[in-house]
Amino acid sequence: MLNESGEKNVSVKMNEDFIKRLDDIAHLVKLNRNQIIRNILEIGVEEIEKLRFVGILQLSLIIRDLRESILGKCNLKATDPVAGDKPIPIKLQNEFIARLDSLAEKGGLSRHQLIKNILRVGVEEGESMAKYGIIKLGLLLRDLPESFRVFFKKGDEAYKASEKIK
Repeated sequence: MLNESGEKNVSVKMNEDFIKRLDDIAHLVKLNRNQIIRNILEIGVEEIEKLRFVGILQLSLIIRDLRESILGKCNLKATDPVAGDKPIPIKLQNEFIARLDSLAEKGGLSRHQLIKNILRVGVEEGESMAKYGIIKLGLLLRDLPESFRVFFKKGDEAYKASEKIK
């Protein structure tokens, strides 16, 4: 489904447990599910592209291929914590979808599997950051300018009110 803004709806199938984990992180950082998914995907794609630039992505693909040739193809469905039947729609820019498709092709994955892999890593990292208080620190830093704005506005209002009393 394409609209004038150059966006397309893409969906990824997830299970209820993973969706809850994703929603918990979204709630923690005060974003909706769609925005947290988009943020995780954008960060994931940027990181993969950086890794590809320095050759680490190629090295990890070689290791994966070697592992599969020795142990046989892994059945991710049994161990994939994201896999499920509930489709979650995500609105993505066409250019971003092209980046996803390019990375998926280079990695020998489908776009859907790449999205699930990025989300799995993103949620696991988000949970770790929440556990160690890094998310709270990030929120504090993110919200600090607004907190100062409100603080100074209240101070200004109090000053103006005190001037009227004099």
